[in-house]
Amino acid sequence: MARRAGALIGLAVLWAGLALAGGGAALAQQIGSYAAVDVRALNLRAAPDPRARVIRTLPRGTVVSILDRRGGWARIFVQDGGDVEGWLAARFLRRSAHGGGAGQGHGHHHARPAPLRVSKLDFDCRAPLFGDSGIRKCVASARVQLAHGAYDPARAGSVPIVCRGQISYRTRDGASARMFAYDRGSIAYDDRLGQSMRINFDVRAIKAKIDSAHLTAFYCAQG
Repeated sequence: MARRAGALIGLAVLWAGLALAGGGAALAQQIGSYAAVDVRALNLRAAPDPRARVIRTLPRGTVVSILDRRGGWARIFVQDGGDVEGWLAARFLRRSAHGGGAGQGHGHHHARPAPLRVSKLDFDCRAPLFGDSGIRKCVASARVQLAHGAYDPARAGSVPIVCRGQISYRTRDGASARMFAYDRGSIAYDDRLGQSMRINFDVRAIKAKIDSAHLTAFYCAQG
């Protein structure tokens, strides 16, 4: 059995923000959106538990991508911190339209690039035409561009980027699991069209037959 998520559906699910009303309350985000730390310092933990190991402490204004939600916790990727991931208390996050962090200037040569724009998001999982081996290939692809504020046709150089994806799948014996994968690339500052990024999920390595799979997260950041 194969499933295919069109770009419009995928973007609507992965990039729409969900605001929680309340005076001064932090804004909780859905998977794929940007958020920023809204307290002086916030512990990034290894698990969604206030007793879990602290990976690092994030200062106010740190911009993150939301990868997953569990109760009052959000699993995040730190936009300007390399490959750092962990869990934050979601009530201390606010919605952010920027991927470059607080205090970002307006000059191109001194500011971090604005958030990346993801379009033409597509997900394809398929089984072989012949045989009964289950799904053997899952690919997520998208067009990634610099946001308008970062595009500069007069500027040399490029921005390294990394796109990460997560799928959930169910095997024929009824088990459910998740799989992560990523792809790295770069976008030149004068590249208006952007780059095509393609994430291949190694489902062939799974011994059990996979009956169904769907994309649960897709995001790109400076890498």
